[in-house]
Amino acid sequence: MFNKLKTGITGLKSRLTRTHNAIMGGVESALTGVSREESLENLEEALITADLGVQTSVEIVDGLRGAALGRDTEKLKKYLQDKLFDILDPVNEPLKIYRSPFVIMVLGVNGVGKTTTIGKLAARYREDGKSVLLAAGDTFRAAAVEQLELWGEKTGCAVIKQSHGADPGAVAFDAMKAAIGRYTN
Repeated sequence: MFNKLKTGITGLKSRLTRTHNAIMGGVESALTGVSREESLENLEEALITADLGVQTSVEIVDGLRGAALGRDTEKLKKYLQDKLFDILDPVNEPLKIYRSPFVIMVLGVNGVGKTTTIGKLAARYREDGKSVLLAAGDTFRAAAVEQLELWGEKTGCAVIKQSHGADPGAVAFDAMKAAIGRYTN
């Protein structure tokens, strides 16, 4: 059980490298604040910027306010690591697909690897014998549809798309309609 958990954590860590770097870079710069409170405010901003979410960032910083860590960077990093592990641990298990069609919606800020993650998920589920349909909902970013089409070709998955600038909701609707028509009969 421990080895499985350790392997899952190692894999998760490697997939979250960009977020990790953003957080740790923010931690380093947050500690340059003049006062402890300014440093904590800077850290909270860095966590939010790293896409941890406002509520989670506030909870972490509030916990730091009560912790006697001083300005020791290593203790702060260890505290953050432990807190993030505590937050992620309850959901560290394989995704169970319980019906078809099953939707996985991928959201995130620019440049964090969403399209690559979609391609990897598509490949994995195809290897598991699942039918996969990709929906190109990022209709505003140049080359987004083309990137997803490449992943569709690599993984043998169909891609539902519309023209550049189309309504992403319409793409999602078309994709669901196609999935229901193709995979629920």
